[in-house]
Amino acid sequence: MLKNYFGLGLKIILLLCLFVQTTLAQLFFGNRMQFTQLSIDYKALPTRSVKQPDSNYKYASHEFGMSAFVPVYAKQFEHAEQKNNLGIFVTPTLRFSNFNLSYLPSRIFINAGCGVGTYYHFKQKNTLTAILQAQVNEDEFTINNVVLRYGGMLVYNHKSSERFSYYLGTTYTYIFGDGYLLPVIGGRFKMGKTSQLMVALPYHINFTHRFNSKLRLSVSLKPNGGINRYQNRYNFNTNDEVLMMRRRSLVFGTSLYYQLKNNILIGGELAAVLAQKVTFTTQDNSQTFVSNSIANGLQLSLRLIWRPWQNTLRNKEKMAKQKASEYPDDLNDTDILGL
Repeated sequence: MLKNYFGLGLKIILLLCLFVQTTLAQLFFGNRMQFTQLSIDYKALPTRSVKQPDSNYKYASHEFGMSAFVPVYAKQFEHAEQKNNLGIFVTPTLRFSNFNLSYLPSRIFINAGCGVGTYYHFKQKNTLTAILQAQVNEDEFTINNVVLRYGGMLVYNHKSSERFSYYLGTTYTYIFGDGYLLPVIGGRFKMGKTSQLMVALPYHINFTHRFNSKLRLSVSLKPNGGINRYQNRYNFNTNDEVLMMRRRSLVFGTSLYYQLKNNILIGGELAAVLAQKVTFTTQDNSQTFVSNSIANGLQLSLRLIWRPWQNTLRNKEKMAKQKASEYPDDLNDTDILGL
């Protein structure tokens, strides 16, 4: 069954990528919206002890994810001798995970979604971005009867100078193990020609340093979590057939990205996963059946970013005009949704 879901998801995302000519990564809090992007990643968290409720329990996880960006409309307007840009896009995502607690049978979890959004860049220094995302968060048994959930974001970005821009807004996200409406606040600070700091609360704090045109190092601190419906097959003492598995943690990591070709980036991250909890509750979160506190540990992540159209002549000309001090937003903003 897992192979069937994987094959179908990969075909859908590849077809969408063949349909597009811009990137999700270069959209958020930036104006570089030129290229198609497909991102594939893998995360592995080795076996660790469960501190509570029983230190004899063990926990490990593996995740495989794919995402893409699909524009459906783009137009440039001239107003008062200034060029304004309007765009509409969709963002499909698909992730398979195995969150394995030793006292429960192993199973696969499926998270899939698609966002619809728009951006409006005006007066050269302002960008307004709005996104609504529908998603399903299931396991291999509940996937046959999915429940839709919604998240989204509304963010205003203003470029105050060549070195500083700020953004304000609001988001509805599940990264803390439940749905929360939260403010978005942050800024991008360029420190010379090779380094920058990006603060995007509640999503991440990220420092990036570029050694040369191909090699970049990032250090980040970010929350990580989510929810999945969990079919109760006599695993918990309740009459509820479907429970909710809620995850949350804090991730402090160092990543290295290398530009293999003009249109391919490869990278990896070694991160400390801190304050991790895996909790099983009723779907409305009114009752908790068990809360697992997981010991701190290291997580390894690998990632491939592919931009199919970046090698075209037109895009090569655009790339040649970019200044050496400019940063690809994809290394900082691809996970900004947190949905």
